[in-house]
Amino acid sequence: MYYLFLDESGDHNYINLDNVPIFVLVGCIFNNKSSYLNYLDAVTNLHKIKEEYFNNFYTIFHTRDITRCAKDFKIVQNVRFREKFYNACNETIRDTNFCVICAIINKVELYNKYSKKAVNPYDYCFDRIIERFVYFLDDAQDEKKGVIFYESRRNDLDKELEHRYKDIIRNGTKTIPGEINLPNSKINRRITKLIKLKKDSNIAGIQFSDLCATPISRNELCLKDNFVKYEIVKNKFRKSVNGEIDGFGVVRCK
Repeated sequence: MYYLFLDESGDHNYINLDNVPIFVLVGCIFNNKSSYLNYLDAVTNLHKIKEEYFNNFYTIFHTRDITRCAKDFKIVQNVRFREKFYNACNETIRDTNFCVICAIINKVELYNKYSKKAVNPYDYCFDRIIERFVYFLDDAQDEKKGVIFYESRRNDLDKELEHRYKDIIRNGTKTIPGEINLPNSKINRRITKLIKLKKDSNIAGIQFSDLCATPISRNELCLKDNFVKYEIVKNKFRKSVNGEIDGFGVVRCK
């Protein structure tokens, strides 16, 4: 069984477009049985870095808290600690075996094109992530089944996502004009369920997704790395047999 853990970067609405012009939804894929993309290895690797730098494995890695030196990360203000810790985080991501798929949406372009008919950015990216996960499972060498995990955001937003998932299961994924892209029959053969995790649950898969989301977003905006290096995340993207990323590990919504 494969696990897909979701996290996002950016706002899911069309407000404040000048400051937050894009939305990125990231999924990190692990396997709960075989050595390939082994999830227990990911948990162990994350525990090691937490114990080394914070003397416990209860600290939850959130990019926002880390870069703002908030909560458990006040010590990151120390330059020497920050340099070593940042390097260790990048090494942990590099050395952990997982696969990344992501959907990127330019909200400005989408809103200019469709105006009030433009769909919720999270929903549209979620459809694209579902598709890429199904394609990944189609090519999987072992069990071609998957479960999707997401972290609770807000009750109303959670209900909207659950509703979108049920609609996908019944009717398939949709593109912006409302055309069916991937039929529900194929999705139901591959994806077994969508599971909500409590906010700030100490789940390694969610934390890896969190750490990968911001560098992808910053790269899309042509901004320099500020913590996790994009090139390290880029090496985790799902690729074609020819090494292509676009359309396989990364899909830009239009």
